[in-house]
Amino acid sequence: MDIDYKLQAIVLNALKKCYPNGEIKEWLYWFCVEGKNFPTKTYDEINYLYTKPKDKETWLHFKNNILYLTEHGLIEKAVTTNGAVAVKATAAGIDFISEDGGLTAVLNRQTVVLDEQTIKQIASVLAQLDKPTLQAFLSQLPSQLSGSLIQALFS
Repeated sequence: MDIDYKLQAIVLNALKKCYPNGEIKEWLYWFCVEGKNFPTKTYDEINYLYTKPKDKETWLHFKNNILYLTEHGLIEKAVTTNGAVAVKATAAGIDFISEDGGLTAVLNRQTVVLDEQTIKQIASVLAQLDKPTLQAFLSQLPSQLSGSLIQALFS
């Protein structure tokens, strides 16, 4: 199977737009792979999408990537009342494509507390660095941690 991250991003972004609802897999195929707009979903259009020939290799590639996203919990599959397979983005899927990581990033944030002895040990290693390297290192740290390290350096 060819894992197609670009296609997966297109699928997740399309499903994000219709969240919390999902979309029928065939509609997603025509939108994400063929670049067509979502149809107005009249009975004739729905029937046309089911019967319209698809390139078998491309359709299999699309379905495999849908399965991959499903196995990672980024989308869910469901069978509609008329038997069609629909997929929808999960909260994890939406957070995955969000630039800031969404609510998942907030909920999974971990705080690390360093005791005084550990800070002093880190400070002793940093004291051996040349000034430009030390400045570059400290500028990348959160302000609270860099302040503690600077205090330890001069204590």
